[in-house]
Amino acid sequence: MWCVKIDRILDEQDEHENNEGTTLRYLVKWESLPYSEATWESADLINVQTPPANNTPIFFILCL
Repeated sequence: MWCVKIDRILDEQDEHENNEGTTLRYLVKWESLPYSEATWESADLINVQTPPANNTPIFFILCL
């Protein structure tokens, strides 16, 4: 398993899934890629880590 670093979260939306509720999705701008390569990703795949040094969140997406 490896992680790809997210540069920033550009937007979020709730996606309705039939009658099973909603899923939160984020529009992700990937580190080292242009904005044109941004993709919508499920919030379930996003892992937020906050380093103790500066308390600035770092976002990663888990890729299998």
